[in-house]
Amino acid sequence: MLVGRIYDAAGKLDLLTTPTGNVDYDYFGLTPCPGCAPGRLQRITDPSGVVLDHSYDGLLLKSLTWSGAVAGSVAFGHDASFRITSETVTVGATTSPVAFGYDNDDILICASPSTCSPAGTDALKITLNAGNGLVTGSTHGLVTDTLTYNAFGELASTTGKVGASTVFSEVVDTAANPRDALGRIVQRVETNGGAAVTWRYTYDLRGRLVDVQKDGALFEHYDYDPNGNRTLLTTPAGTTAGVYDAQDRLLSYGSTTYTYTANGELRTKTDSTGTTTYTYDVRGNLVQVDLPSGDVIQYLVDGQDRRVGKNKNGVLERAWLYRNQLNPVAELDGSGALVARFVYGSKSNVPEYMVRGGVTYRVLSDHLGSPRALVDVVTGAVAWRADFDAWGNRTLIAGTADFLPFGFAGGMLDSETGLTRFGARDYDASVGRWASKDPITFRARSTNLYEYSFGDPVNWFDHTGLKPIPDKDCYEKCVADLWPELLKCIANNCGNVPPGPEREKCANENCGGVLKDIEAYCTEKCDIICSG
Repeated sequence: MLVGRIYDAAGKLDLLTTPTGNVDYDYFGLTPCPGCAPGRLQRITDPSGVVLDHSYDGLLLKSLTWSGAVAGSVAFGHDASFRITSETVTVGATTSPVAFGYDNDDILICASPSTCSPAGTDALKITLNAGNGLVTGSTHGLVTDTLTYNAFGELASTTGKVGASTVFSEVVDTAANPRDALGRIVQRVETNGGAAVTWRYTYDLRGRLVDVQKDGALFEHYDYDPNGNRTLLTTPAGTTAGVYDAQDRLLSYGSTTYTYTANGELRTKTDSTGTTTYTYDVRGNLVQVDLPSGDVIQYLVDGQDRRVGKNKNGVLERAWLYRNQLNPVAELDGSGALVARFVYGSKSNVPEYMVRGGVTYRVLSDHLGSPRALVDVVTGAVAWRADFDAWGNRTLIAGTADFLPFGFAGGMLDSETGLTRFGARDYDASVGRWASKDPITFRARSTNLYEYSFGDPVNWFDHTGLKPIPDKDCYEKCVADLWPELLKCIANNCGNVPPGPEREKCANENCGGVLKDIEAYCTEKCDIICSG
């Protein structure tokens, strides 16, 4: 399959040609104008019929606008310190604004549909430890959330309540059952609308999950080959064997068989219900799933490879708008109307709350960011619950399955295909591995390009689909610590430079190294902490 690249006179990609259609890139001219940034990306037109436009305020992204098959916009307001102070979703004549507020260290402490100056009664208010900046809790209407930590700053417990009644709780570190010497969770006690359940985890010398106990009894045992492929699952009900080829492609798992494209993407899955067929575009995005039932699922992808729409049998069912590369902030229905709004706060991979049907729901999530309960912040009623096993299979759903589109570790779960979308790839929890090879290959520091989170889904998560992140709390605190330094660097060096290309140039020259290295530094730092 031939892919061509055509560049403009400035050396920027102008056209990506593929057998299934072209991706066209347009850039702002060199003449300054309101909302533009001379020379920067203005528009991407994708073969799926989705057009994505960008506008800027100097260095800062001002808005993203989708048109064509999916239509809507997300606009951002910034203060003098370059912090995002507002985020407004517009779909047709409907607007949904959110205001954000920060403390003196530039850490987010408020998200509100009205105001954070001061925080209104409708606001999510986040409290921090004054000494170390860790999130200690939040209040949103009738719902409170409390977090505790061990002496190393690792999460020990989280408890979500309505009044005195516990809605969801998770304890992963106690004096009697602490994390191990490498900071890994060995015991987790959770309560989600029923009796408390105690999970215990054992790892092999390579850090892979090998044993899971539930309330003192063996629940699952895993065996692996030398490259991390799961060769055997043992449960009280029996065993399931996995067979792989030399490229680590799963050929069979129990009675289910698999085939692949030449590029290593999952092509077919055949089980007792029939054959499921998967189709990808040349950029590796899953764009179609043909189910054994005869239903055909199609995904719309924008020019930045984000999943922005889902068609079923040729009819648009749902669509999404994003605030960045990974986080959806709005869901649209098949008619293109805004039906849900997602608002983010202290967690990078899952919203703090959702507004749907005029009702605001607090999202209570576990240590990985898997949503576990939705609570009406006005009445305190629990509208939805979910449980997941260690590898992300959803084992309980109380409420409408797709009421919230987020699943294991905050990924976008499609209950019809069983796949969870994390950034660049789709994850199959039923076999605990990716459906395609890692696009960045061995730069993810694994010799197995299908392996999920180095075989340890209890302590690692991979929200990009590219590279696992160890110890989410470590990583998020690291980013939170460094981000204000970046903003201060830009303010100190470029505060007097007018918005536009000159300010962008100034920021790149003076602070580009900080901007470029934040994620890499925090990943490496937390990797060292996690691995001892």
